Amino acid sequence: MNRLTQIAVPLVVALTIFAVSLGSSTSDKPVAPAAGKAAWHAKSQTSTVRHGTLKPLSSEAVRTTAPMHKAFNYASNCTVYVEQPVQALYDWMVGDEIYYAYQDLQFYNFNCDTTYPFVVTHIGQTLVLNDAGTINMQVFLATVDPIYSSPACPVPYEMIYLSEEYAVDIPEAGVYSIAIALEQPTPVYGPYFACIYYGSDMSALYPGLALDETPYLCINYNDWGEGLTDLAQNDYYNFPGSIHLFSVGYSKTGLQPQPHFIMPGDSGVVLPGNVIWVAELRDSVQYESAGFEYFKAGQWYKFGADFDGRIALRSGVEPATTDDGWSSFWQPYGLTEGNYLLRVSVTDFDSTFISDTISVYYDLKPLEPKFSGRTDKMATCGAETVTVAIQDENPIAVTFGYRILPTYEDRSLQLLRRNDYGDANGNANDGNHEYNGEYGEYYSAPALFASFFKHWYDKGYIELMADGANILTIPQMVEKLAQIFKTRSSLGTEDDDLVYGLTDHLKTHSGRIVADVKRKPDWEWFKANYLGKQATIALAIRNPFGHWLAVQKVDYTSARSDSFPVTYYDPIGGLLRESFLLVRGDSLLLGYLPNNTKYPVDLGIALHTKLETITYITFGSDFDPINGWKATLPVSSLLQGQSYLIRARALDANDKVAESYWMMKYDCSGTFRHGDANGSHDINIADATYIVEYIFTGGPAPVPVRDAGDANCNGAIDVSDVVYLIAYIFSGGPAPCP
Repeated sequence: MNRLTQIAVPLVVALTIFAVSLGSSTSDKPVAPAAGKAAWHAKSQTSTVRHGTLKPLSSEAVRTTAPMHKAFNYASNCTVYVEQPVQALYDWMVGDEIYYAYQDLQFYNFNCDTTYPFVVTHIGQTLVLNDAGTINMQVFLATVDPIYSSPACPVPYEMIYLSEEYAVDIPEAGVYSIAIALEQPTPVYGPYFACIYYGSDMSALYPGLALDETPYLCINYNDWGEGLTDLAQNDYYNFPGSIHLFSVGYSKTGLQPQPHFIMPGDSGVVLPGNVIWVAELRDSVQYESAGFEYFKAGQWYKFGADFDGRIALRSGVEPATTDDGWSSFWQPYGLTEGNYLLRVSVTDFDSTFISDTISVYYDLKPLEPKFSGRTDKMATCGAETVTVAIQDENPIAVTFGYRILPTYEDRSLQLLRRNDYGDANGNANDGNHEYNGEYGEYYSAPALFASFFKHWYDKGYIELMADGANILTIPQMVEKLAQIFKTRSSLGTEDDDLVYGLTDHLKTHSGRIVADVKRKPDWEWFKANYLGKQATIALAIRNPFGHWLAVQKVDYTSARSDSFPVTYYDPIGGLLRESFLLVRGDSLLLGYLPNNTKYPVDLGIALHTKLETITYITFGSDFDPINGWKATLPVSSLLQGQSYLIRARALDANDKVAESYWMMKYDCSGTFRHGDANGSHDINIADATYIVEYIFTGGPAPVPVRDAGDANCNGAIDVSDVVYLIAYIFSGGPAPCP
């Protein structure tokens, strides 16, 4: 995963974005000291008089200053410095000079892993600049001198890394944390010095060095060509605090890559062209690449690689990107169907390889049964034959079943409003707005999936909201999911963090509820989950805010084959919105604000029971594919005008199961007459006999619909219909109802 550097101060310049390289250093610039020397000598500036003028950072002399923060806000990287600066020292810095800061992970008090080796990724310094201009900068790392240093007084020794020189454009006066990203992140194995060379004349910017209030001997040095000067004690001006010269990095032992497959899962099935998707759980480390391999005949073979691990962040505030994280397409050449191991290896910029391995079944052709000549919402009548086609080469049986579709199905989700959560100041009723440093705006995903968990809790799956022996309240569940999804640290929820965190929670909480995850979900996926398995479904959209919506209700009666009225739950506001779901080829479009604008669905997540809990009435099984896999609709059980969901469930020789669904309406209006029980298109004594056999001897039901035997239209088929027909045929009684 790629985390973009975030700068907390509005006027901060991030050199990874704005710096212009000037090339390698030249011979007249300071160079690394020779072994055993604690002084550096470069071109002389002996005429320079050094003195200091101390002012608070809020001084009127400093224009457009801003509050100070750490320069980089990685999720768990260290920013190494002494303390936060509170004052600025002027009339000292002039340019063409070097500043050094001693860095010891175990000396400073910051919230991160203090274990060596430590990989340094950035070096920077906080300055107060009082005019626009350009600064030429170069950063380097130096070791601690093993001879001239003492435990109480370290001094710099050999250079271990030197960056290119960068030109930094300062647009206007202000407080700047200026940082340079090391072209090659560099490991250190003990205390070190972070160093910056300023190669240009700084006087026109009237620079101030940002200081804290804690001076230490042998921590900060300055060299302007006359040797090292300890800034805390010297012949010019003793600094009343430490300069804010910092380094950013991570502990290799604590922050090695942690890749995990999230699609497919372990023991899953993969088809040609499927997406292989990996989550990397160490969000703070920058990675170079991910390689994908399969294992065959004692050897690993590469089938894909990804060099861009950026992932979509759904903040609920701004549009999401199309970034898809570490992923590759499964397209092995010449591989036979069977069980294989898959491996992903993630490489960081320090050449650390960490892998995850899963077992999958490679299915060359999908087992999925597809209905032939049938479209959803198609009306049918009579004893029609339903046929499915299967690409898989070894299916052994297909079973057909049906269930009644009601007018609509409502998931009755509890409508949680995201801004009721994400509290940071102890007042949960103030809106928890992000502009006040709280997290409510970012809580779309935690609020929505907490609503799902409450839905399944009410159905008896109480373990989803369990924390040990305790059952969490809804606010506690929302915060638990925010922690799992890393919502606060990410200022939103990244897709891979959500999918991994959600599926891991389901597996560790009994596994009775499972997740079906689909990138760019299509109608068949939606239909199978929402209708076929009665799942709770979340759909992710990029625009306009980049967040998640839940399907609350689908109206079947007014649906067309390519458009379905839906009511969805929107955690922004915690309310229901009426809209539509459009089927466009292999994509779904969802109407959303403003004015039900159509947006593509990027990602779908369906939660459903692992074991089947829905009753389907079986009406046929086929074990012989010679004439196609088929069964005849049970017209004796189907009601006129009623909608049904027909399911075809296929089984292959490897005990794999796949299902497909067809929405149909049984409608014989205009194709039958009441009283024409045997479907002969004539009403005579044969129809009365047909009804008698149906009632008393278990004969076949009236065709094409049962209502054909209801001659008197009283809603039942009984002996009164026989009497009614005989009177009509033999004694001039009233005709059967229309």
